[in-house]
Amino acid sequence: MRNDRGPLTLILAAALGAAAVYVFFVAVPAVQTKVVPTPVLLQRVQALGELRTVRHQYEQVFEYGTQRRAADWAAWIPASDDFVGSLTRNKALVTATGTVDAGIDLRKAQIEVVEGTIVVTLPKPRVYEPVVTAKVHTSTSGLLWNDANLGLRAQQEAGARFVQAARSAGVEDEATAEARRVVGSLLTKLTDKKVVVR
Repeated sequence: MRNDRGPLTLILAAALGAAAVYVFFVAVPAVQTKVVPTPVLLQRVQALGELRTVRHQYEQVFEYGTQRRAADWAAWIPASDDFVGSLTRNKALVTATGTVDAGIDLRKAQIEVVEGTIVVTLPKPRVYEPVVTAKVHTSTSGLLWNDANLGLRAQQEAGARFVQAARSAGVEDEATAEARRVVGSLLTKLTDKKVVVR
């Protein structure tokens, strides 16, 4: 008896083989990894520029004063500075409000690959000049000297106080932490490699 199943079996096997090839190489997409050259990653980070990440706000009411000192030729006279100061002392009651920003200049960031890990090195944080407004409520001038710039000097003093307060509160550490978060989030979207920001 002749077996006619031979050619049919071969055709069926070939069809199954073709289907398997299609499923594995065509229908199922290959897993793609994000391969981005390091210079491109550095360019994306540096493009963020000067990133101000933290802002502290302050308000303070304080008394501010200025006075003159004795001339150099009178320095040998006992209590001469006290005497001149009492005659030239100006005082003002001031309310000052202001903000102190801190951030990082990401144009100075560096990137390297260490054992397959993207390592980003950030520059030191920077505390920017404060933005301050001051209002003089009351003021008195000295008997022999009226300080026309008393309000401006008080505003500058408030700015220095606000910067000192911001530094004491850790504004630089906050700026670094926020910059690390922003840069890490950006690079994680661009590459599958592990990212370390320091």
